[in-house]
Amino acid sequence: MTSTLPFAISKKRDRIQNKFLCRVETEVEKRLQQSLHNRIYIVLEKQENSEQVQFPSEIDIKTRKQLSSRLAKDTPIEQVFDRSDIAGRLLILGAPGSGKTTMLLKLAEWLVMRAKANPQLPIPILLNLSSWKDDNQSIKQWIISSLKLKYNVRQNIAKQWIEQGGILPLLDGLDELAEARQEKCVEKLNHFLHPDTCLGSVVVCSRIQEYQCYTTNLALNGSITLQPLTTEQVQDYVLKTEGKALWNNIKLGSGLLNLIRTPLFLNIIILSHEEISFGRWHQFESLEEKSNHLFEAYIRQMLKRRYSGKKKPYKDEDTIRWLAWLSKQLTRENQTDFSINTIQPTWLDSPLKRISYGIIFGIIYGSIFGLIHGLVVGFNSQLFGLLIVRLIQGSMFGLIFGLIYGLIVELIFGLISKLIYGVIFGLAVGLTVGVIVGSIPWLLVVGLIFGLIVGLDEELIVRLKRGLNIGLMAGLIFGLIFKLVGGLMVGLLVGLIFGLIFGLINLKYESRNTQRQGIWCFEHFSLRLVLYWSKNIPWNYSKFLNYGTERLFLKRMENRYQFIHDLLNKHFSNQY
Repeated sequence: MTSTLPFAISKKRDRIQNKFLCRVETEVEKRLQQSLHNRIYIVLEKQENSEQVQFPSEIDIKTRKQLSSRLAKDTPIEQVFDRSDIAGRLLILGAPGSGKTTMLLKLAEWLVMRAKANPQLPIPILLNLSSWKDDNQSIKQWIISSLKLKYNVRQNIAKQWIEQGGILPLLDGLDELAEARQEKCVEKLNHFLHPDTCLGSVVVCSRIQEYQCYTTNLALNGSITLQPLTTEQVQDYVLKTEGKALWNNIKLGSGLLNLIRTPLFLNIIILSHEEISFGRWHQFESLEEKSNHLFEAYIRQMLKRRYSGKKKPYKDEDTIRWLAWLSKQLTRENQTDFSINTIQPTWLDSPLKRISYGIIFGIIYGSIFGLIHGLVVGFNSQLFGLLIVRLIQGSMFGLIFGLIYGLIVELIFGLISKLIYGVIFGLAVGLTVGVIVGSIPWLLVVGLIFGLIVGLDEELIVRLKRGLNIGLMAGLIFGLIFKLVGGLMVGLLVGLIFGLIFGLINLKYESRNTQRQGIWCFEHFSLRLVLYWSKNIPWNYSKFLNYGTERLFLKRMENRYQFIHDLLNKHFSNQY
């Protein structure tokens, strides 16, 4: 099935399509390179190429007109995809760790090559259904939003591509949605699959156990189910990678062979067998205990691996704690990946952290906003000299205040890092006090109060920012009416109050529609500072995430990170 599509009139793609295709190609290549199977020989420091040892999984196929049957050995996924009775609409099923996502990536790799060779064929896109957050959102609209968020494709262009069959959605992660929402997503997918909505091909991945519980089946033309590896396949792979000694241990381990019949666990045991207690294996009764032991062995082995630098940049216990915290946030937010810039104040999990965030953000925002206004409105040499004096006086006051504050916090909460935070906080307070004493009092106070209020209640961030903009405009109008600087200050204050009330009433407003501009920088810095102070993240978070990628805990796609497998993510979330 290689017929051309109605959207492609030209023999060449336009600039936007070519750029988009290159991004998808890069993403597919990097994700395949970062799979455990493709990195195993690098970790083991062996010369073999991973392409020389493959998992020839047994695959069952089922179509609307044909009962389940076993495919011929080594049948490529693209051959199944192109079958006339499948027509590019395929469901990939399998157990956790069976290689569903890898098979989807291999299909994407082939589809990219085909799209490059023939501009009249659609461009594949890899999307994860776990990011479908709104039960009322159509899959079409979700794809449009995802293309904007992930690839920065304008919504009108994305809509045109979908309606004209210019893209080929490859959808993973159906089973990663909350259990109560999975069947609702199936219904939305079936609506999207209707010929009036979607002209072209669609491929969906799901765990078989969850899918078999749905009362509604996906309206796709066929499905393939990845079967567990046979004993012969496991033996062949182990002997080619680690040799006879490991194979003998696997045979002796009670139930171990059954556990590693998926590529994920087989690769884990290859990488971490030195940390596995084969002699104690019979003591583990449940499947959960056995899989937890394998993951713990994997974590220890990856942390012990030789580091390319002079010494490891982080202690092992810190690495585990930071990864566990990240895993818990992703699980709570129902996310599979994230970027540093998308960390939200909702990740602050205690009142103390939220209050600290509000104080820091309020001081930074209020001070800078007040300083700029004071310099612009009332700048003269006398004021400038007085401002410098007040800044110095305020800083001295703040240093003393910060030391006292930090010591008190240290005694109460037992965190040494809070002493440093206290000094920084005190200096900021002193700076603010110095400026207030010297000049520009009202706007500074207004900015400070706004920052504190926003920080103390994250819910207000959603409701108040639009109100702030409207309120400041109303304040300017009031100020012009008063025709005096004092009147302007009062007007701004009135406008701010109006904005706060408007923000509280406007419950449906969402923060993602806000033109955040410079305010976002203050928020992000304040948030990162609190998370660092709370020992949830290191100071250089990007460096740590890259270290986690090098240790094979995470994988990176451009500026986004995710755990190397969802099961490892869940292990960190549940066990630490």
